[in-house]
Formats: sequence, structure tokens, C-alpha cells
Amino acid sequence: MKHNLRKLDIVATLACIGVILCWSASPNFIKFLTGYLDSWTQNLLRYAAACLFWLPFLFFSIKRKKIDKKVWKIALVPACFNIIMQSAWAGA
Repeated sequence: MKHNLRKLDIVATLACIGVILCWSASPNFIKFLTGYLDSWTQNLLRYAAACLFWLPFLFFSIKRKKIDKKVWKIALVPACFNIIMQSAWAGA
């Protein structure tokens, strides 16, 4: 029986570890900041930070005309669900 050995993809592995660390850090920050900031303010700050992170990539994609207008309309539905879910998650 022949076994296929795959090489370890370092970039993918580091990306997965980074996601796990970020997702596991969020509840700790929310719990720590609960005495200082309410959940709505925390969500505002988290989304503002995410917006500032992705804004350069967005401008670059728009400048190179890589994003179609149809993508914006399609992205509204999951964005609404995500905002509701994130608000409920931070509130819980």
C-alpha cells in the first residue's frame, strides 16, 4: 500500500494558527473591557479597526478595477448577518 506524504504548507499553517490566536483572544478582550466599555462600543472599535486594516486593499482593488459593482450588492446580505451575529456575540 502506497502512502501519499504531503509537504507541510508553512504559510497555511501559520495562517491557521493566527486565526485561532485572534479568535481566542477576542473573548478575553471583550471580557476584560466589559467594565470599561459596553458591547456596542466594543463592536464599533473592532469594526473600525477591521475597516482600517482592509481599506488599503479595497482602494487598491478599486483602482485596478478588480471589483465589480455586483460584488457589492452580493456582499450586503452576509455583511448584515455578520453585524447582527457579532453584536449578539459581544453582547452575550
